[in-house]
Amino acid sequence: MTKKKPPYVYFCLERQQSDPRLKSKSLPELVELCSDEWKMLSDEQKAPYKETAFLMAENDGRLGVEPPVFSHRSIHSTPVEELVGKFDNLGRSFFALRSRSIQDKRNVDNMLNLIESE
Repeated sequence: MTKKKPPYVYFCLERQQSDPRLKSKSLPELVELCSDEWKMLSDEQKAPYKETAFLMAENDGRLGVEPPVFSHRSIHSTPVEELVGKFDNLGRSFFALRSRSIQDKRNVDNMLNLIESE
């Protein structure tokens, strides 16, 4: 049986996946670094993390639900509010995946603009 994780841990993991400065931090370091930000969130903002923690506990460490996003193409059009605090079955934050995908698209667009301007 998987040990139940509190909602705060999912918040920390999402922050780690979406902030490059936190990538190499251990969970104890993340807990300390994200503490103030978590405390400032409203109950409504904490709700997605609480839901994820509940679903993970109920399903022995697996989400057991279909994500609201089915491809990288549709992740761009999904409202951010529906992605925050949600993770795929590999433990990847949908919010971080969306942010990374948008950044990758910007990088490609910038490269194409540089090529065209030469």
